[in-house]
Amino acid sequence: MSSEFADIWLESIKKLDNKNHLKHGEIYSKDGSVRDFRIDDNMVEARVEGIPGDFFKVKIEFKKLSPRDKGKLNKLIKDNRQLQTIILNDGLPRDLFLSDVKIIPDSLSDFKMSCDCKNTGLFCKHKAAVFHYLSREIDKNPYLLLTLRDYHVDKLFESGKNPIASIDDLLSENRKFTMHDYIDADDVPLLINDLKFRLNNHAGFFSSNTVSFKEILIDTLKTFGILVQRVNNFHVFHSTYVHYINFGDSFKLRTDDLDYIFRKKWHHPENWEKFHINLDGNYNPTNFETGRALNFRLKNLKHALFALFAEFKYSDINYYNSDLKFLYEIYLLTSRLISKNALIPQFFKLKNGEYAIRWIPSFNDTVSQLIDNLAYKCPDDLISYEGKPLGKYEQVVVAISLFFSGFAAYASYNAKSSLMDSMKSNIYYQLFFFKSQVFHVKGDEKAISNWLAPLYENESDFKFLLEVTQEDEMFLITPKVIIDDEMFILSDILESGGYPNIVRSSRIITDIFTRYRWDVDLTDEIKMDIADFTFFNSTVVYGFRNMGIEVVLPDELTVTKSAKLSLVSDENISSKTSLTLDDLNRFDWKVAIGDESFSLSEFEDLSQNYNGLVKLNNKYVRINPDDLRAIDRQTDLIPVNPTQNDLMHFILSGDIEKLDIGINDKLSEMIDDLLEFKDVDVPDSLNGELRNYQKVGFSWLYQNMKIGFGSILADDMGLGKTIQVLATVLYLKENDLLDGDVLVIAPTSLLTNWQKEIEKFTPSLTSFIYHGPNRNLPDDDVDILLTSYGIARQDFDLLKDLDIYLCVVDEAQNIKNPSAKQTKAIKALEAKHKIALSGTPIENRLAEYWSIFDFINRGYLYSLNMFNERFIKPIENYHDQEALDTFKKITSPFILRRHKTDKDIIKDLPDKFVNDIYCNLTLKQAAMYEETLNVLLRDVEDSEGIARKGLVLKLITSLKQICNHPAQFSKSKKMSVGESGKMEVLVNILENILDNDEKVLIFSQYVQMGEILKELIERHFDEEVLFFHGQLSRKKRDEMIDKFQNGDENRIMVLSLKAGGTGLNLTAAQNVIHYDLWWNPAVENQATDRAYRIGQKNNVMVYRFITTGTFEERINQILSEKIELAEVAIDSKESFITEMNNDDLKEMLKLRRF
Repeated sequence: MSSEFADIWLESIKKLDNKNHLKHGEIYSKDGSVRDFRIDDNMVEARVEGIPGDFFKVKIEFKKLSPRDKGKLNKLIKDNRQLQTIILNDGLPRDLFLSDVKIIPDSLSDFKMSCDCKNTGLFCKHKAAVFHYLSREIDKNPYLLLTLRDYHVDKLFESGKNPIASIDDLLSENRKFTMHDYIDADDVPLLINDLKFRLNNHAGFFSSNTVSFKEILIDTLKTFGILVQRVNNFHVFHSTYVHYINFGDSFKLRTDDLDYIFRKKWHHPENWEKFHINLDGNYNPTNFETGRALNFRLKNLKHALFALFAEFKYSDINYYNSDLKFLYEIYLLTSRLISKNALIPQFFKLKNGEYAIRWIPSFNDTVSQLIDNLAYKCPDDLISYEGKPLGKYEQVVVAISLFFSGFAAYASYNAKSSLMDSMKSNIYYQLFFFKSQVFHVKGDEKAISNWLAPLYENESDFKFLLEVTQEDEMFLITPKVIIDDEMFILSDILESGGYPNIVRSSRIITDIFTRYRWDVDLTDEIKMDIADFTFFNSTVVYGFRNMGIEVVLPDELTVTKSAKLSLVSDENISSKTSLTLDDLNRFDWKVAIGDESFSLSEFEDLSQNYNGLVKLNNKYVRINPDDLRAIDRQTDLIPVNPTQNDLMHFILSGDIEKLDIGINDKLSEMIDDLLEFKDVDVPDSLNGELRNYQKVGFSWLYQNMKIGFGSILADDMGLGKTIQVLATVLYLKENDLLDGDVLVIAPTSLLTNWQKEIEKFTPSLTSFIYHGPNRNLPDDDVDILLTSYGIARQDFDLLKDLDIYLCVVDEAQNIKNPSAKQTKAIKALEAKHKIALSGTPIENRLAEYWSIFDFINRGYLYSLNMFNERFIKPIENYHDQEALDTFKKITSPFILRRHKTDKDIIKDLPDKFVNDIYCNLTLKQAAMYEETLNVLLRDVEDSEGIARKGLVLKLITSLKQICNHPAQFSKSKKMSVGESGKMEVLVNILENILDNDEKVLIFSQYVQMGEILKELIERHFDEEVLFFHGQLSRKKRDEMIDKFQNGDENRIMVLSLKAGGTGLNLTAAQNVIHYDLWWNPAVENQATDRAYRIGQKNNVMVYRFITTGTFEERINQILSEKIELAEVAIDSKESFITEMNNDDLKEMLKLRRF
């Protein structure tokens, strides 16, 4: 705006120059030819250099406005509140130039001019130079347009001007103070904005074409802030004494003892009894009273005071008197205030008539409390003024100002600032930082006082505040002012025509708004939408508060509400006593604010990044910003639109706990049940007692079924997985929870074993084996339907129509190939609950693990491709521990694997654990069995005596060989695993044993069968099988035993019962398999004891193979029922059978269903 007035003024003068001479003076006005330029009211004088060394005096006198014109302007201003506000805020209203009072000269009668050059032209080049020079002064201070016409608009507001205090006024004040809680000086904020916002950009007393005085002030203070930190950095000059003032020959001291230098230089301050400072009427210390004679004399005691305490860092302050200790505390605070730009200039008049500025603490609350606390403990007579002690508060302020002055003196020689260097000779710059001044320009003192006045508005009799309210989703900001404890709307005060100080000071409000690009009218309502208010509330409000202008927010914006992200269910869940997996589909993410909750999308719409403000019920409320940041971080990590599987992964991985996300109580209970399941009472009707670990497995299976999850029971072979499942089925039935069929899918060789286990442990459960060429589903309902993997695939269309409540797959590695038809068929069977049993460590092969897991919990581990990317590649290729940890966390609740070597299992198991394994005959075996039985039985019936006994033994041997393998009986060289039920079971058990990297002994009473076992096992597993028999030399026997006992390559040893039944030590084996039975417990035990003997560190699992439906099963039954008698009566030659009559023999040997 100012350049506009200057241009208008100069153009008006140019119109009077009919010969265009004014342009010749522009260069003179800029090249330094204009000297001694001064303005005194309506008179302008200067000397202009023509040819070098030849000066001409120019005078221009502007016509004063008539009293009538002045009266018109006075009335115009008094009647217009807006004009008053502009003027009081150092603005020049355009309206003054639109009135009928001529302010800008437009005729030669409006001014007189003269020049010594005697040029007869209207405008000589010297006059023209002064006019151009004057236009630039008007550009800096447009009010010259008025004062050149002898109109002083500030006289209208004389009562509102700030009187200039005298030194007596300042130092006679006895300010009150109070003690506050401890405050750390480090808490002082950076306060440079106090000067930026409060001081006007235009300082009427200072003229410059390039920089404002405010910019000079701020630059200097920033430079001081940097330098003072260097001064007080104790570690920079740790080995060098830096002198902050030199006197005498102290700088010549050469020693590494810095403390010695300090004491020597300052004449041993440790001996000073006190340290008092006396001020004269011109605010200069006259002397330091120490109680001792001081031999040094210094002109600038302010500089010396600073230097003394700056150099105290080279000594220990605790050596010195209490006055020095206290002043050192003030010095350190002064340094902190300088570094934080927390000092403001105070203008006052000295007794010698000069004007001075001292720098005092800002009125910031933290600073004020620090000064109060120092004043509270200040000595009574630390600083005196003209012989009289000052008040304690003023002593602290004076000490701070003296330290600042001394530091400024030091800085004037040591600060590296081109701006400071260029300004050192400027009287105004000297006034602010170095020495008092006498002004030769009339009104400078008032201009300085008025320019600094806004810095003291916190100390005024009025106080501004901004009141914020909400209306129709808009924010209304109403400026108010408190006068004598009564609050007024500022616009009413501005329009009243009174309170010029308030009108002038209100500029600070508009200035702050303007700095943030808001053009506001304080006489009108200030409205903001949420976007503008967000910026105002997050940024601008601090500008006001730093200026001491309180911003009063409504309750809804001051009371911080908490917000929390939670996993919440719909209302229908609340009535349920417990949750299942299916219920997870009714959970979703919600943000709770108070009693209300919102979906993520709703919350995002509400918050819109408005810095903690969220719209509720058509009003914005403040949300804890930490909560918002937490929710923002959480929403980046949670699964969006989660499936039940996504939620389970997120919860089980621990992320929900790490992110501190709320969780529904019932959901929390469900997760607790998964991770720490409760004991379930074992059914009383179970025919047998579960071991402790089996009780755990039973409870775990039921708990997972109750929640709706499938389970993988992967205990080591021999730990009784079957009985744990049967106990679970029995519990379901007895508690009326078995709502449908139980389908068990197992290898064909294990079907009979399952049925035997059912009959043994859960006789109240009915079962049916669905298998064989002429198979049909049972006519009556049964509890458990048993079938093989092959039949499940072949008869899928039939089985899929069953109402399957529980589907159990035994030896679940049979579905490890996800692309196999068998796997696809079994996964496609619909069942409410699923259990997979496996004795192999499937967790070591993640792709196979996925296939089995996908059976029990469909989709839980994503698709195979996604599972491969998320887990298989990171874990198997890159050994990613984080991926492995996550994988374990999300799967561990659904897989239970106990090892025979686990401490808790070992103490629960007998040292030797015997398992009867029932094996089916293959069709080929069954046909050979019946044919051989019929032929040889006729021979038996036709013979007597010893011949009969021999034929019976031959019959028994033939049938045992057929049960072992058809090739043993037929002596065929062509043989396969699939021809023998025992061989199929053996291979299945060996797979489990080898997968667990264990060793095994396989006993047979026949050398020929041992050879068959060796050949078929080696062919199937591609692994050497050791065969220990009687035809081996002693050396070979020893070598074989050593390889098995001490080597890692040989894990399987086949032994003939006679050769390996006694005397050997084979404790490397944890498993013993009796492929065919001797039917003499003592002989069996002797064989078993090859592994189960001193030196064995593990439990030994013993497997006794029995062919179901054959005489083997019947003899084993007799042994079980009459064990004591059997031990006495049964010998290795089965002689008790040869004594049977034909009918009993036929009944004993006949083939039953299989």
